[in-house]
Amino acid sequence: MSELRTWLDGIPEDRLDEHFAGVDAGEIARMLGSATDAELTELIADEQIRAAALSAGFGRFADFAVPSQLATMKGVVRFVVRRDRRIDETYDAHFGNGTVEVQPADDAAPDVTISTDALTFLRLLSGTASAALLVLAGTIKVSGDEQLALQTGGVFRVPGQDGVAVDPTALDAVQVAGVVAKAKDSHLQDVMKGGFRGVVLDEIFRRFPEYLDQRSADKLKLAACFKIGGGPNGDDRYLVEIDHGDVTITPEGEGKRSVTIALGGAEFLKLATGNLNPTIAFMKGKLKVKGDLASALALSGAVRIPSAKG
Repeated sequence: MSELRTWLDGIPEDRLDEHFAGVDAGEIARMLGSATDAELTELIADEQIRAAALSAGFGRFADFAVPSQLATMKGVVRFVVRRDRRIDETYDAHFGNGTVEVQPADDAAPDVTISTDALTFLRLLSGTASAALLVLAGTIKVSGDEQLALQTGGVFRVPGQDGVAVDPTALDAVQVAGVVAKAKDSHLQDVMKGGFRGVVLDEIFRRFPEYLDQRSADKLKLAACFKIGGGPNGDDRYLVEIDHGDVTITPEGEGKRSVTIALGGAEFLKLATGNLNPTIAFMKGKLKVKGDLASALALSGAVRIPSAKG
């Protein structure tokens, strides 16, 4: 029997809310984290325990908000906890004036809706799941103002841990590669044409110098422009300049280049995570090269992207 099950064992139904409210949230997060998926699934099948756990989780939002971040938030975020073949449970978080108030959802339309299943929600509360990775995988669905959803993830600390719930700069590259490898192309296309696109592209190019083999880069002098299609506002361009080991990344792609590499948003995400072979993509017409082909080949040979394939 799990520690969480033992902690709940024998508590009358009418005292569950009080029981959850009376313990430190960090301790609840620790117990959630130590329980297996099977144990948590069994617990949340109990209607009273599920209701008390969700009420406790949403009721303590304000306690774990970062004040400086909370002060920038404005809008209504709807959280939907899905059920199989049953009614979803919905809560609205109202942000404004440096505060957040969570209450059962009403009939008014929210600015953004974030939905997932109860098991995933509990894993997020325990800090044993990454919200950013789950959005990329499609386990967490976001509809509406995606920028507000990103802000929301950056407001809350996970109980008992440092850092906020969503921090793209903290993502492990190998884990990202593994998620992208399993995701459907249609989902990756949706990600790369929506509000998360800019964050994804900026983070990939921020890390670009880290993935260059220094010995190879020391021998290179080139300027490659990546032209990434499929965006809501058209193509995005990033200019990568390598001058004997020194790397400069220029958003908007302004500047003289020796080669332009063009591909779609989903294809670029797969390429940047080691899930697309550039040679095969070129042969199939998914990746196009304009200019000095030798520069494109040299750049490809100098990049060592962490991959889920090892």
